[in-house]
Amino acid sequence: MRKILLLISVLLVIPLQILVAQTPKIIGYQYWFDDNDAGMISESVSPVSTLDLTTSVNVPAFPLGFHRFSIRFKDDSLRYSQISSSLFYYPVSTLINGYEYWYNSDYAGKTAVSVSNTTLLDLSSAISSSALSPGMNTFHIRFRDVTGTYSSISSAYFVIVPEMLISGYEYWFDNDYGSKTAVNVANTQMLDLSSVINANTLLLGFHTFHIRFKNTTGTWCSTQSDLFYKHGTGNQNNLISYEYWFDNNPAGKVTLPLANQPTADLVATMDAATLEPGLHKAHVRFQSGDLPSVVSSGYFYKSGTASIAENAISGYRYWFDNDPATMREITLAQPAANVVLLDSVEPPYLPLGNHLFNVEFRDTLGAFSSIVSDSVNVLTCHPSPAGNITGITQLCKGTNGVVYSIPPISNATGYAWNLPAGATLVSGANTRTITVNYSLNAVNGLITVSGTNPCGSGTGNSLPVNVNSLPAPVITPAGPTTLCPGESLVLTASGGAGYLWSNAATTAAITISATGTYSVTVTNSVGCSNATSREVTAMPVPPSTVILTGNTVPSGQVLCGDAASTLILQGGSSGPFRVQGGGSAILIAGETIQMLSGVVVQPGGYLHGFISANCFYCNAVPHTLPQTLKDEEIAGVPGADTEGSDQNDLFRVYPNPTTGAFTLELTDRKVESGTVEIYGMHGETLLSRQLPGGRKHELSIGDKADGIYIIRVVANGVSGIARIVKY
Repeated sequence: MRKILLLISVLLVIPLQILVAQTPKIIGYQYWFDDNDAGMISESVSPVSTLDLTTSVNVPAFPLGFHRFSIRFKDDSLRYSQISSSLFYYPVSTLINGYEYWYNSDYAGKTAVSVSNTTLLDLSSAISSSALSPGMNTFHIRFRDVTGTYSSISSAYFVIVPEMLISGYEYWFDNDYGSKTAVNVANTQMLDLSSVINANTLLLGFHTFHIRFKNTTGTWCSTQSDLFYKHGTGNQNNLISYEYWFDNNPAGKVTLPLANQPTADLVATMDAATLEPGLHKAHVRFQSGDLPSVVSSGYFYKSGTASIAENAISGYRYWFDNDPATMREITLAQPAANVVLLDSVEPPYLPLGNHLFNVEFRDTLGAFSSIVSDSVNVLTCHPSPAGNITGITQLCKGTNGVVYSIPPISNATGYAWNLPAGATLVSGANTRTITVNYSLNAVNGLITVSGTNPCGSGTGNSLPVNVNSLPAPVITPAGPTTLCPGESLVLTASGGAGYLWSNAATTAAITISATGTYSVTVTNSVGCSNATSREVTAMPVPPSTVILTGNTVPSGQVLCGDAASTLILQGGSSGPFRVQGGGSAILIAGETIQMLSGVVVQPGGYLHGFISANCFYCNAVPHTLPQTLKDEEIAGVPGADTEGSDQNDLFRVYPNPTTGAFTLELTDRKVESGTVEIYGMHGETLLSRQLPGGRKHELSIGDKADGIYIIRVVANGVSGIARIVKY
């Protein structure tokens, strides 16, 4: 460990407002080397206003080379001065014992010289350049210390010129080279120009003088330039006028003459009548001959009663020690004549021990006061208890972007948040304000927060949160819905307290008659919303009369022909209407199907026709219907082989085809009750029950497979049969 003798003279500069109260004194200092502030060494001294520091400091075992020494001083208010740093070379005791030098790139021809150990070497007469040729050359030199280590190489350019004499010169003023004066002189080594330069034609004021010299070879040297001032012929020491102005208003300056006098008393001649009472600054400068003086400025106070605007404290800012990162700025809700800070200062995290508290106040004019400082002693460093959490406490599952915040916690460097199950913190972790998303699985619980710092965690606070379930909206009737032309449908929503449909209706039920997707947003009693929708298709109607002529249905294909009133099949010029083996044709009409001459169904082919009592046409036929009709021809159903069994005046069923639910309506007004039976395609009984009184009865085969079913009604000794298609 080496020691370095340190001599430092310190004069501590203290702000004016603190000097008025008490001059602080130096009570210690800290120093360190390079960037090792962790190895900082602190020393105490007896309190003094000025410290001449002459001492030895311990130096670590540095590697060879340059290092930096840093030091700062502490006063009795616990404030530190700025850091002073300086470089030094280690080891500091190295002595020079030799050097070597060479010219240009001729290192092989270097000259090596040994000298007695010394810290200072004078080389002004020891370097010889006699062997060099005239012209530009480069000089290189390096030094050797007692350890045998060489310094870095120092290089410099220089010119060796043969002996030359001045044979002439030329000069000009300002930028007027065209008016230069050229002078030839007898060859000489030295030329005196003090009395031969003529500037009579120049105007008074500042000018630039340029000159260059020519040698006996006709070569010009570089141009030399200098600035000078040309005076007038009057007395430059007497004052002929002056001008003055106040504060920052040079545009309002006043110019007054003087009687070519050496001095002037301005006290009685400067007019400050228009100034408001208070502190001002005066500026003055003089004119002496053709020379203006520099501006002289000084403060003065004008007595009297000033019209001072009403003022009050509008806010303040404070910080601790010399750390601006701890600064917090406060704006008062209402300007006040005085402010009590005891309950409103929220200190950041501070280690245990003494600290310096600094505060300055802002007035309603936006100006800050001088800094007021005082010492504080931190007895505990845990964060203060957390304040109240603000944010939404009643919300719905699936709500995102909910913000919660808490006032600053004294002595906290971080904030630890905890959330209920199903809630996710998406931003603001470890800060006073967080953003939370609630999933569809979120549950009721507590949001908690506590302040943290290196000492630990403070007392936390919590906020109960109720996460309400979403409504489960239902639209009836269920399932996709098909409407015949001209028909309308009532869609009814349930599951909430309020409803908003996509067509802007706000009632639970709406009546619709067009194709579309109808969605409804249902809101429950606590304000949570959910949505569902229903697809509705309004079926188109085929032409009234359709004639199928000469069509051929090949094997493996299905032809569906339909007409709103009459469907006619007939042969034509291109041949008969033909269903080949393996082909299928379905014929649907609202009133009549006519098969004229020229209709041929070959073996293995299939043709099925029926009258639609509603809007069941080809566009509603399921792709499986042809095969279903072929596979499930009516067989073994009671009464199915009776003539006219599929036509009756007793009842009708609709919609037909149906997805499951259908209406059975008694059409014989003499019949008001009876029994109904439903049979499958193989004659099995699926339903048998008494019909209650009334003409319309709602039935369903929704739990049955797609296919054709037989409906039989017996009433007053009369029976009727009808087929219904389930798809």
